[in-house]
Amino acid sequence: MHPSNRLRGTKSRHLDGKRVVLGVAGSIGAVEAVKIAHELQRHGADVLPVMTKAATQILGPDALEYATGHKPLLHLTGQGEHVKWCGKGGEADLLLIAPATANTITKIALGIDDNALTSCATVAVGAGLPVVLAPAMHEVMGEHPAVKQRLRDLERMGVTVIAPRVEEEKAKLADAETIVDLVCNRIAKGALAGRNVLVISGSTAEPLDPVRVVTNRSSGRLGVEIAREAFRRGARVDLWNAWGAVELPRALSVRRFQTVDDLLRLLDKYDVSRYDLILVPAALSDFAPKPSKEKIPTDAGGIDARLEPLPKVLPRLREDAPDAFIVGFKAESDPKKLVERARERLASHKANLFTGNLSDAFGATETTMWIIARSGKPREIKGHKRVLAAKILDEVGKRLERGER
Repeated sequence: MHPSNRLRGTKSRHLDGKRVVLGVAGSIGAVEAVKIAHELQRHGADVLPVMTKAATQILGPDALEYATGHKPLLHLTGQGEHVKWCGKGGEADLLLIAPATANTITKIALGIDDNALTSCATVAVGAGLPVVLAPAMHEVMGEHPAVKQRLRDLERMGVTVIAPRVEEEKAKLADAETIVDLVCNRIAKGALAGRNVLVISGSTAEPLDPVRVVTNRSSGRLGVEIAREAFRRGARVDLWNAWGAVELPRALSVRRFQTVDDLLRLLDKYDVSRYDLILVPAALSDFAPKPSKEKIPTDAGGIDARLEPLPKVLPRLREDAPDAFIVGFKAESDPKKLVERARERLASHKANLFTGNLSDAFGATETTMWIIARSGKPREIKGHKRVLAAKILDEVGKRLERGER
């Protein structure tokens, strides 16, 4: 067994049985190609590398052969690898070009195939094979009108272009996780593929004064994992996120809010009726103080604050999105009351499904949860929150496929 096979499927099975052609052009970002190959393998992919001559001057072909188990394609042979891999009915499921230089981008957009990589791209675009492209170049090269136009042309052809990270006057290659998120999304099939999904996540913070807030211990990790997992399953995902202690996925559209009132204003501003699925793992405040307009002095001798109840968001979501499949989340400190109260919320908030967890899950990376429907025995699930996110979406996917509303 080649050493690279030890990585296969260690994160997920999203790319099980999929072959991804990894094209590497001559940017300094080529040094990241091994990381990208490994991340693809962690989700189950078999990776076929192809390199331009300029790329081989930055990254040795042996490194990619060791990383993937396949000798990189450096020039076409009588086997017609570009058609064999990327043509109609070919061996590949997707062509990923990371990094893509200004030179390579322009050639692909104009149908110029003067090396193994651009030939694969010409065949892939012509055959309708999914193509994902991650630019990397000096920032001013990316600002050239012709390069910008070629990128727009490629997007019109159906190519997915991943925005680079602009740092230190360079349009740097997107990180490996973001690239692989886009790859998974592009070739996903299943219950969530093509659906519009909204995830409301994080921990609200209600102001006590201009400096202090009343909040809770939620990290927002589960919501972020759910949003990323839904995206990897092919959904169009919007993440509305309050405060959280975890990094947000770069591949997702993110809107921020801080308080429950902020969230209600987002609901006033945006049409949520377009969503097929709405999940609300956010730890939303149930109570809030009337905030002081000025910072309360530290020598005030104590603070007396009356907390007033805040509106519930799930009933508003059901009102605004009557046809959406809505999943609520309930946390309790008493395990005996968890299922009972979750079922009460299912009925009163007109949700389709609830999950429940105990308060000790806040801030943890691994925990136990229960999936609670209107009837039947609650289903217990355990593990890392990444695993829990997948199990929750497995359950939702089954119900969506049955047409539940």
